Amino acid sequence: MIRSLHRTIPARRSRIIGRGDEFEAIRQRLAGADVRLLTLSGVGGIGKTTIAAEIARVTSEARPDGAVFVDLSSARDAEDVALRCCDALGILQHGRSPVPLLVEHLVPRQMLLVLDNCEHVVGPVRTILDRLLDRCPELTVLTTSRVPLRVHGETVLVIPPMPLPDPGATDAASLLASPAVELFVERASAADPTFVLAPDTARSIAAICRWVEGIPLAVELVAAQAAALTPHEIEMRLGDWATAARSGASGPDQPMDATLGWSYDLLTPPAQTLFRRLAVFAAAWTIEAAEHLVSSDDDAGAMPAALVELVEHSLVDRGQHGDTSRYRLLAPVAAYAARRLRDPIERDAARRAHATYYLGLVSRPALAFPMSESDQLDIVATEYDNCEAAMRMAEDAGLAPIVTGFALSLLTFWGVRGLLHTAVRRLEAARALIGPGPSRERAALLGGLAAYTRLLGRHAAADELAGESGRMFEAVDDRSGQATALGIRGEIAIDLDDLPAAYAYYEQARVVLGETQDQLLLAVWHGNVGGIALRDGDLVRARRDLEQAMSLLTGSDTWYLVQLLVRLGRLDRLEGRTERAAEHLRAGLRHTRRYGARLDGLRCLEELARLALEQGDAERSATLLGAAAGIRDACALHLLGHDRRILANDIERARAAQQSHVFDEAWRRGRELDLDQAIDFAESSSTRPATRPVDRSRSELTARESEIASLVALGLTNKEIATRLSIAPGTVRIHVERVIGKLGLTSRVQVATWVVRTEGRPQATTG
Repeated sequence: MIRSLHRTIPARRSRIIGRGDEFEAIRQRLAGADVRLLTLSGVGGIGKTTIAAEIARVTSEARPDGAVFVDLSSARDAEDVALRCCDALGILQHGRSPVPLLVEHLVPRQMLLVLDNCEHVVGPVRTILDRLLDRCPELTVLTTSRVPLRVHGETVLVIPPMPLPDPGATDAASLLASPAVELFVERASAADPTFVLAPDTARSIAAICRWVEGIPLAVELVAAQAAALTPHEIEMRLGDWATAARSGASGPDQPMDATLGWSYDLLTPPAQTLFRRLAVFAAAWTIEAAEHLVSSDDDAGAMPAALVELVEHSLVDRGQHGDTSRYRLLAPVAAYAARRLRDPIERDAARRAHATYYLGLVSRPALAFPMSESDQLDIVATEYDNCEAAMRMAEDAGLAPIVTGFALSLLTFWGVRGLLHTAVRRLEAARALIGPGPSRERAALLGGLAAYTRLLGRHAAADELAGESGRMFEAVDDRSGQATALGIRGEIAIDLDDLPAAYAYYEQARVVLGETQDQLLLAVWHGNVGGIALRDGDLVRARRDLEQAMSLLTGSDTWYLVQLLVRLGRLDRLEGRTERAAEHLRAGLRHTRRYGARLDGLRCLEELARLALEQGDAERSATLLGAAAGIRDACALHLLGHDRRILANDIERARAAQQSHVFDEAWRRGRELDLDQAIDFAESSSTRPATRPVDRSRSELTARESEIASLVALGLTNKEIATRLSIAPGTVRIHVERVIGKLGLTSRVQVATWVVRTEGRPQATTG
């Protein structure tokens, strides 16, 4: 599957009890046109995240662009918030800063954006929401936060505790009318299958629910003790503990803290130690990661039993990823664990152990630039939140070896997954810490910065960085590094349409490499030179170098195969070897799935569309082109210059090869596909993808896009449309680009023609 790093809507873990009124109130507010931002507020453990996730799940189908859930629990600043939103939305970070990129991407979207756990980044979230709500008229935002965000137009809904049993209720039927008691009984039964709600336990259960004031997470934590204690024993011990705890403290979170404190005191010493140290995790972890936190302790062997104890007490939540158990702390529990980890020596040791474990995980030799195996990339994707937390800790503490180790180990991952701004930020931090002296590490950091700065379109700065990297690699006698730096300068020359300079840089790199036996590095050299020759029209040289690269990669498992297969497929098509071209491109798509290399997957689809057109299947070509255009739009990957001109010509050729309505329908069918579905279609022999029927009217356009299309058909400029609709000219430009993309057109004139053909003479609107 092609997936983002941060999962979107979390899967429901269990039945949701007693929140029907809250769900209805939220649905009604979100359905109203006057509510653009709704914040669910309330104390920790009250169920804000659970409710928000369920709302996203049940309303996603009702909105044209669905719902996206973003967990901000480990975010730190506005750029970080925007990056997490971009990732959840599937936006690749190519070419633009994350905040304006996010805003621009969401301008035409009709979706629900859920931002969870905002209380520690209220300022950054407020900054971004002010821009989103001003610029994105069709966007609705649902946030969860312990405090209001204080954004203009915000509606705050405080989530109340679960209703408690009536004071005089003692029989089972009356007690079960209370959602708090129902939740306790369900969780207690899960902990102890023999548990029943009997008359002699009813009063104790009611008292317990009142002690924890109906806070759902507190009820669950207490109910988990039913495996070892009777309700009466729980009532006595919890009551004594809570009375003592509350005597010197107050506040809205106090009942939750009292419950957590009671649960903590029931733990054995090894479990208490592990619980405190688990606060350093930013996301789910494995048992091996947890073991690393206590590996130097005298009682390290007690760790597995301690973890089981924490799971049994419901302090740690256990899930599963494939055949591996993964554990996590819910946000209120994690916050309490962090407060318990107050000894600075223990806290620093736990953080360093955490960082050391994840650095070891990602710094295996196969992850080094420029190659990586697909399964290792998946491991990094799964553990990325914890890697980010470790990098930040190391940056704050000035731990140059750890910061540098992460930066160099993640170079390939950031590139394959399109996290360019993240890469630049982390590489800059590492460069600032490592010092100015010549070293392989500093040279590699400069080379990575050059590579990603180039991909962001800053060619002059990238060339300067690559030159400095090459000189430093030469100073430390690292020929492979020198060649890599020269290759980066060659890629910059290609971007600037200076193919002679590109050839020259790669020839210098070949001289520097000499008689190297590094098969992967040689394969990259031949593959990239073959790519230059292909762009230059020298098919003989392209064939020689691309086949040499493929020969060098025989038996290898590397992401670079995707790029190589796309180039071979294009070469085969240009030489008329259509069957061989299809084989190469479909193999490229299979590798796209393995590595998550979305950009290269799009190139495969577009090349297959050209191949289908040359084979006389114009309808299939239009479907593939529509799929690629829709995915580019969803990922905010807009082509420029040479590539954009070529693709626009391909679309015109496909349109001219069939009747207009056939092209329109095929294009729209393609735009309905995500990348996985598009790959399924491309790999199949089906004439059409399995999608829902498509309306040939304006149904794919939003109301605003349809309105703007009519104004374009009247001949109005962007500035005139902006004045009429009282919106910014830049917003109009974005809407016009979306209309052109959705309809498979290439110009404003074609928009006007389409409006007249589908709707008749355009009518002026009033603003």
